[in-house]
Amino acid sequence: MRKPVFISSVIFLLSLGCSFDPTGLAYLEDSSVNNLPDADTDIQTDTDGSSEDIQDINDINDADEDGDISCTAEDTACLDFNQLQLCKSNGDLITVNCEFGCNDQVTPNTCLNFVPSNDLDLSILLNQDLETTTFDLNASFNTDNGEILVDDLPFRAAGEGMDLATGIHFEIHEMADETQAGTFSFNILKIKEGAVVDVYGSKSIIIRANSLFLKGIIDLSASSHKCEANNNRCAGPGGFSGGPANTAGNGPGKGYRGEKSWGIGDETGGGGAGYLSAGGSGGGSDGGEGGNVYGNDFCEPLTGGSGGGGGGHINGAGNTDTSQGRGGGGGGAVQITIKNYLEIGNATGDPCGINANAAGGSGNDHYLNSGGGGGGSGGAVILESPRIRIYNNVIITANGGGGGAGRENQTGSAGLFSQDPAPGADCGDCNRGGDGAATLAPTPGNGDNNEGGDGTGGGGGSMGRIIVYDCIDFMSNGVFSPTPIMGGCRPTP
Repeated sequence: MRKPVFISSVIFLLSLGCSFDPTGLAYLEDSSVNNLPDADTDIQTDTDGSSEDIQDINDINDADEDGDISCTAEDTACLDFNQLQLCKSNGDLITVNCEFGCNDQVTPNTCLNFVPSNDLDLSILLNQDLETTTFDLNASFNTDNGEILVDDLPFRAAGEGMDLATGIHFEIHEMADETQAGTFSFNILKIKEGAVVDVYGSKSIIIRANSLFLKGIIDLSASSHKCEANNNRCAGPGGFSGGPANTAGNGPGKGYRGEKSWGIGDETGGGGAGYLSAGGSGGGSDGGEGGNVYGNDFCEPLTGGSGGGGGGHINGAGNTDTSQGRGGGGGGAVQITIKNYLEIGNATGDPCGINANAAGGSGNDHYLNSGGGGGGSGGAVILESPRIRIYNNVIITANGGGGGAGRENQTGSAGLFSQDPAPGADCGDCNRGGDGAATLAPTPGNGDNNEGGDGTGGGGGSMGRIIVYDCIDFMSNGVFSPTPIMGGCRPTP
C-alpha cells in the first residue's frame, strides 16, 4: 500500500492529465455518469501500435514454446505516469496502459489500482436491481438493520439483502478485526441541498455506490437525539459512549474518571477521550487522565471516536448522582467508497459536507464541588473514489468535544462544524472545561482548577481521522478538520 502523504487543510491538488475550473460546479449528475470508465476496468495492452483487446495484467502467462526469452524481469519498468513496460513470461516486451498511474516505488514496478478500504467488495455494484436514489428531504439510516426513514416515514424496510421496493442493498460487512459496519449500496446516490442524512446505530457505516452527489449533509455526530433526550453520553455510529460520573469512558481511547474522594480529597474532572492525539486531562493534580492515541492512518478497521471520562462526585452519604458530570460520546465512523465519481458541493450555499464530531462533557453542580465530564473524541471519515471533486462550501469534520464545568451544571460544546475548537463549559466562578481539539487548536485543553482544586473541569476530546484515497482526478477547495491524509491509489495486487 502506498504510504499516506499529509497535506494542508485546504487542498488545491489538480490531478495529473486533468484540468477544470474550481470557481464553478461542473456537475456530472445529469450527464452520462456511468459512461465514465469503471474503476475496475481491465488493463489495455498494446504490442504493435494498434489497439488490442482488453487484457488483465494478471492473466499474462503465455509460454514461449521455443523457450527463448528476449526480455527479463529487470526490463519491467514505468515509462511515464500512465505506462508500464512489462516483460511477459514468453519473453515479449509490451506496454501496459495503467488507468490509475504507474507505481515506480516498488520493485518490480507495477500499475496502481482502485482497491477499496477494509476489504470491501465492489461486485454488488454490477447488480441491475440497484437504483438511482435521491434524498431531497431529511432521512435517517440505521446501521444495525438497514432501515431508512425519510421525513420520519418508512422508506427502506429493515433487513439484509436487496430491497426491491427501493433498489437499495444492505449488508453487515465484517472487517479484519471482526468489528462490523452497516453497508448501504446504491447505483447512484444523490443527497440534495438542505437534506440531512442522519446516521445512527451501534455500527459504523459504509456507503457504496457507482457515483455519489452530496449536496446536503451526512451527520454521524455524537448527539443526544441518537438515544434518549439530553444524554450527551451517546456516540455516533461506530463510536463509543462517554462514562457516567465516577466512571471511565468507553473505547480504545477512553478518557479516565475523575477523583471522587468527598471529605478526603478533591473531586476532579474526567479526562477527555483520545484518538488522533491524547485527550486533555481533568483539572487538578488528580484529575482524570486523557485517553490514548489509537488506530492508524489508513482507518483500517473503520473505528469511531471514544467516550470521555465521568467527573468525580460523591455526597456525604456516599451516594452518587450519575445524571451529571458525564463524559461526552465519540463521533461516528463512515467509509464512502464510490466506483466512478464522487462529488461534494452545491451551488446554493446551503451547508454541505460530513459531520463526525464528538459530544462535549456535561457539568456537575451536585453537592457543590463535583467534577465535570471529559469531552469525547471525533470519529473517522474515509473518502475513496478514482475521481473526487470537493467544492468551496464543503465542510468535513471529526472534531473533539469540550469538557464539562466543575462546580456548575454547564456542558461543554460538541465539536463544531468548522476548523474552530469546541469551547469547554465556562460559567464565571466555576472551573472551566478544556476545549476540544480542531485544526486551529489541535491539542485538547485540560480542565481548570482556578477556582480551587475541588470540583475541577473536564478535559477536552481529541480530533479523529480523515483519509482521502483518490486515483485519477482530485480537487478540493473544502474545509477539513483534522487535516486529511492523502492515500492515493494502491499497487495492483
